Amino acid sequence: MTTKNDAANIWLDKAMSDIKAARVLFGADMYLHVGFMCHQAIEKSFKACYISLRDERHPHTHNLESLADECGLSEKIDDSKAATLQKLMPLYTATRYEDEGNAIANLLTKSYCKTLIKETGVLMNWIMQFIN
Repeated sequence: MTTKNDAANIWLDKAMSDIKAARVLFGADMYLHVGFMCHQAIEKSFKACYISLRDERHPHTHNLESLADECGLSEKIDDSKAATLQKLMPLYTATRYEDEGNAIANLLTKSYCKTLIKETGVLMNWIMQFIN
């Protein structure tokens, strides 16, 4: 039987793998995919946090603001981390559909992605401090 700590650690491992993938994709100039993987890293970090705090299965959503709220972190988040969430929010669906992806692709430049990876790491570290 999987304990809540085991389940949270599985999601945390996936989140760490996703941020690592974002860095690899950045090195390969695959910026659209960098954005998606940064979103995934934060989504999975929130899901690990949720499981750790609530000892329940995580919500089935990709909405980062909703996940932050479900974890009880919405009121604790500062402006810079909230801004990172706003940057990441459209990167889940927009990167998966060509008609939306084209507009996002123009935004995801090398310099933007470099900053996004850094901000994602900061946000991940912040979320991890709430994991028991």
